[in-house]
Amino acid sequence: MTKKGKRAETKKAADGKDSTPGTAAAALAPYTRRHTARVAPPWNRRPDGADRDPPNRPAGAIALPVPVPPPCPAVAEPRTLYDPSPIRLPRRIGRLDDLFFSVELPELNSSASRGAISAAEFVTAISERLTSADLDGLVRLAPRMCEEQLAYTLGGLGVIVASAVKHERAESGDRQSMKALHAFPRIERTLLALAQVSGRVPRDDHDTTWGKGEVPQPWSFTGSDGERRFGDAVRRSEQDLGRAESFIDPLRSGTTSLEDSVEALNEAARWVDTYVSVQADLAARPFPGPFLAMREYLQPQIIAGITYPPPNATNALRWTSLDHGIGLLEAYFADIAAKRALLMPPLDRKEMKRSLALPTVCDRVADAIGAEPGHLAALSSAELQSRVHACRARVRKGIMAAAGLAKQIARLSSVHYAVIVKNLVDPTATLTAEERKAQPVNPEAGVSGRGLEHTRDLRDRRKRHPLVNLRIDKEDGK
Repeated sequence: MTKKGKRAETKKAADGKDSTPGTAAAALAPYTRRHTARVAPPWNRRPDGADRDPPNRPAGAIALPVPVPPPCPAVAEPRTLYDPSPIRLPRRIGRLDDLFFSVELPELNSSASRGAISAAEFVTAISERLTSADLDGLVRLAPRMCEEQLAYTLGGLGVIVASAVKHERAESGDRQSMKALHAFPRIERTLLALAQVSGRVPRDDHDTTWGKGEVPQPWSFTGSDGERRFGDAVRRSEQDLGRAESFIDPLRSGTTSLEDSVEALNEAARWVDTYVSVQADLAARPFPGPFLAMREYLQPQIIAGITYPPPNATNALRWTSLDHGIGLLEAYFADIAAKRALLMPPLDRKEMKRSLALPTVCDRVADAIGAEPGHLAALSSAELQSRVHACRARVRKGIMAAAGLAKQIARLSSVHYAVIVKNLVDPTATLTAEERKAQPVNPEAGVSGRGLEHTRDLRDRRKRHPLVNLRIDKEDGK
């Protein structure tokens, strides 16, 4: 080839006119200004992510798509994977929302309880709805979830597991079985991660099962009216008894004196009386069938080798805190309250710890009459009456108001025990020993495992307290 021909071949290769794929000329084509002008900007890409007109691509070569970042979890906005600020997610877990927990889950539970579907079919039906939840994504997002979202997610997964465990144990006859938990992929890991971040137990509890305040769509295991009435009563205890507690807090914290707390103590007694009527309705119109059916879902669970008790309405903050704050059971109940606090959410636990550190109403009364705080119950009724009579008139009025509140809390204890008798003791009184043994939850004990004699003992202790039995004449109350 002549020199002139070689120069023509070189120019041809430099201009990129040789489009034969795989040739040296194509592979070694020099980078020229003309090619640079043809480079597509980043925003001018094809839908598949490739350049519209990339430079120096050999003819016939396949364009490599631009890597696409992994999709965000179904429950999160895209920004949440990169923005470290706290997030507030929708009230749902994948496709599971309040409608599911209030309507669809009770229907599935009813089908499994009747034997229309097996425990395995129940798990399959729930798993299909959990596929969009992205449990691994929830674990990653847990440290940035708000308190409300943590409780919702942990409680929702918890009631699902509680339902599945109930059906599997009823089917297998093994009261300790946790096969249903492991039938859901990664759910145990998710529960443990959410519990670690939130400071809660890794399952459903009284707070997530029944909620607080006004709940538009209350969750339910059975969907029965009786269970919904029970849930309403639990929520009302937080409202009514919480208001009562707010009126005695200034006296307990030392902001006001006993003689200046007459109106506050009377108002607290009125709120306790309001809640007594709620409990009285549960006793007057019992619902033993739905009550016993609901209790079947309140069973202990073994998670990561640790046994966790079921949801227990007596662990609600306001009932426990008010009961301790009045102080009829003194140090005896303080130990019980401290144990209940371990099963409360972190904020409630903190509030309960504060309540345990404050003097009680009975301590303030003991101080007013010159008795040793914490030992008011040791006085006889006659001695208490004598000491009260020796106080100034304004102090006597304060003590009388405190006695009125104590009478209301003792009355609440008696009515609550009547609710237990009407809905649990009487309906199971005719069961044989074999039938009692077959019950998934012991009918002779509460869901905490304590016998009913313990509840009866607490009731009797309150009724016997000298402040509850204090009688003050009109002249003494002036």
